[in-house]
Amino acid sequence: MADDTFRGLKRLFRINTVQRDLDEELDHHFQRTAEELMAEGRSPREAKEEARRRFGDEERWRGELRRIDEAAAGQRRRADLATAARDSFRFAWRGMRSSPGFATAVILAFALGIGANATMFGIVDRLLLRAPEGVVEPDRVVRVLTDQYYSFMNARRTSSSFTYPDFRDLQASGGLESVAAYASRPLVLGRGAEALEVRGELASGTYFQVLGVEPALGRLFGPDDDVLGAPGVVVLSHDLWQSRFGGDRDVLGRTVDFGKGPWTVVGVAPRGFSGIDLSAVDLWLPIMPAQEAITGRTNWAESRNWWWMQVVARLAPGADPVAVETEMTGLHRTARAELIEAGSYDPDARLLPASLIAARSPLASDESRVARWLAGVSLLVLLIACANVAGLQLARSLRRRREVAVRLALGISRGRLLAHILTESLLLAILGGAAAVLTTLWSGHAMRSLLLPDVAFGTSPVDGRVLLFIAVTAILSGLAAGVFPAFQASRPNLQDAIRSGGRDGQGRSARARNALTVLQAALSVVLLVGAGLFIVSLDRIRAVDLGVELENVLLVSPDIDGTSGSTGTELRRDVMLRALERVQALPQVVHAAASRAIPFQSTLGESLRLEGLDSVPSLPTTGEPTIVESTPGYAATMGLEVLRGRDLEAADMGGPPVALVDEVLARMAWPDGSAIGRCLYAGDGEAPCSTIVGVVEAAKAQQLQEEERMQYYIPLRAASDPWGILVRVRGEPGAAMEDVRRAVLGTDARVRFATVERMQGFVEERMRAWTLGAAMFTAFGILALLVAAFGLYAILAFGVAQRTRELGVRSALGATRDRLVRMVMADALRLTVVGLAVGLLTAWLAAPAVAPLLYETSPREPLIYAGVGVTLLLVAVGAGALPSWRATRVSPLDALRNE
Repeated sequence: MADDTFRGLKRLFRINTVQRDLDEELDHHFQRTAEELMAEGRSPREAKEEARRRFGDEERWRGELRRIDEAAAGQRRRADLATAARDSFRFAWRGMRSSPGFATAVILAFALGIGANATMFGIVDRLLLRAPEGVVEPDRVVRVLTDQYYSFMNARRTSSSFTYPDFRDLQASGGLESVAAYASRPLVLGRGAEALEVRGELASGTYFQVLGVEPALGRLFGPDDDVLGAPGVVVLSHDLWQSRFGGDRDVLGRTVDFGKGPWTVVGVAPRGFSGIDLSAVDLWLPIMPAQEAITGRTNWAESRNWWWMQVVARLAPGADPVAVETEMTGLHRTARAELIEAGSYDPDARLLPASLIAARSPLASDESRVARWLAGVSLLVLLIACANVAGLQLARSLRRRREVAVRLALGISRGRLLAHILTESLLLAILGGAAAVLTTLWSGHAMRSLLLPDVAFGTSPVDGRVLLFIAVTAILSGLAAGVFPAFQASRPNLQDAIRSGGRDGQGRSARARNALTVLQAALSVVLLVGAGLFIVSLDRIRAVDLGVELENVLLVSPDIDGTSGSTGTELRRDVMLRALERVQALPQVVHAAASRAIPFQSTLGESLRLEGLDSVPSLPTTGEPTIVESTPGYAATMGLEVLRGRDLEAADMGGPPVALVDEVLARMAWPDGSAIGRCLYAGDGEAPCSTIVGVVEAAKAQQLQEEERMQYYIPLRAASDPWGILVRVRGEPGAAMEDVRRAVLGTDARVRFATVERMQGFVEERMRAWTLGAAMFTAFGILALLVAAFGLYAILAFGVAQRTRELGVRSALGATRDRLVRMVMADALRLTVVGLAVGLLTAWLAAPAVAPLLYETSPREPLIYAGVGVTLLLVAVGAGALPSWRATRVSPLDALRNE
């Protein structure tokens, strides 16, 4: 076969033949001319000289003839390729038409496998591979992170938060070409019924310069716009320009209303650019005038304790990242020397340049880590699909052995036959890839909306990169699934094949089919174990006692005009308390409270002193106590149980200072006595004694996995304004959201908009990694199990068909139906048990790698492994049921007559 293939390739590509044929042709003409001249009486020397004279410029003619011959050879080569391709396509198409059931099964297997991979590629591409759209030379742009020890957490952490002076310090770095800062802010565009919630970004005047972004319309703001007192300007995103302003090019010069002064539109960002984070940005404002307008203050510009912005930088050409890190760290420590000397800042703090793609940085989210695993999982699904297709093609090739043998006997080369069979596999894979486009379009939208709603993908689930991925994957899958069956089919024993007509299914082909079936079962086990682990993790994280009950709680965040700065505190407080009264009057509202701390969204810390203690206790992971300042009714609204004493009451507003503490703080501060009646001093200076009147159960404040946290609760003080209104409603929270919003909007004309959110959504957001893992591992696991079950069924059904004569003879010799069923089932269970053992061993060995993604779940949970084993065995029994029934229906007389 190798010789046939080599000769075919040599003929197809005309290797070294053009030059040799040309030399032989010229030598022939020269010798013939010389012989004719010698026949006329000239000497050999004279004849050769005359022949050369007549030939003239031999190299010119040689070149001309070479071009002619090469053109002819190329034409023959293209004709051979076209003929080979046409013949291979006809063979493949004829084979598909003759076995539509086989073709449909293979196309479906490819569609599911390729579609699953394309869906995950679209997710991984956005999270891990693709730099933010519109950024020029993204490899030179880095995020700047801090690595430092936080005393209040008693832990070292990597963070992206900086103060404004820190940002200014970095502008002196020689290793950085330019530096920019930005901070995200929720804004409301318009007011009332026409209002639109948007995600704004406050950015330094160097922001667009660092990223290399060019405007689609107008201009982008620069350093001259980013100074205190400068006129307010805004840059719109391309999407907001289209959706809110209809793509009107006259938008330049128009002003937009955020309730913080007039902002003039100066430009539109390019299509596709939505900032450098995963969530889309709707508009950009210069950081200094915008922060002043929003806060009503300027002290943030000098404060080294106001951590509120992030920093990105463009490396200077040829800069060494290690040297840049050293230089940035030196600048940072020098600028904070006084704080370090005073012991209030970590002397070992470092600044780190990290990838612009957040998922590649030390701050990678849990979702991105799970996405890496899911990319590998989807590849396993594709391998299962390829193994399934290869097994089906091996089984089918045995049915076609007589046809193949006749073709070989009639003279077709093995190389050409191999090309025919591979073309059929490629055609099926390409059709499967075409079907995978539809699968990806549907599953991609579902994945994005259900599991990653906050990520701005910007493009369709089937964009150019995904289409290219599908095309390449389809071709590789077709080759991978078809090469081995093609080689097997193109190497039959001609005499045996023609004599048996394809009924001999044993030997190497049978072993190969069995190996592929075992592989499918093993990979299915790995996926099902992963699904079980994530499902158990999700179940356990959902069962975590949060201390608060958020299922029926809403968070209301009004946007109120004229409340910037310290002068707006009184106005905001007044409007919020009046809005609280209107909400409490709604019939579907059970409890409501206004609060300066929102669970799973924001916490508040203050200086604290406790009666009888020289220092405030601190916990290893959650640090010092945090404060919740609210109106009475907070505990009832949040479902906090009062364990001892009483709750805060209406009389406590404006009365003698009182406080509640949680059971953790009570235990840590007064382990040998009751906290009731003790004094708590909240605030700087001469804070009055707040008498502790109650102890409530402990509650989580930020993370589902956080350890014990100490918290204390005091009535809303006269100088404080609430951050939000918490509302507990009867029944489904979604049904009450609009009524609550209308009640708040009707409070005061200065309420421009009211954001109403489900508090449970904050918890679900923190569960997203486990939800994503459980959903996708389960989907892929079930898909793999179905594909493997179909593959096992196909192998068993084929085996029964191949053993018709044997089964007929056994039946004629007295074998009972039960014995025949046991024979087929034994084959099914034997293959399944081997695959199960291989899969469980693989999952066991891979357990340490997946452990960090799980919650209080051992990656070697025995019950999960046992459950997967039982599931696979039941599936094997189901897959073997129909072939077993068919085995009992074989007629001995018909089986022997067919021979």
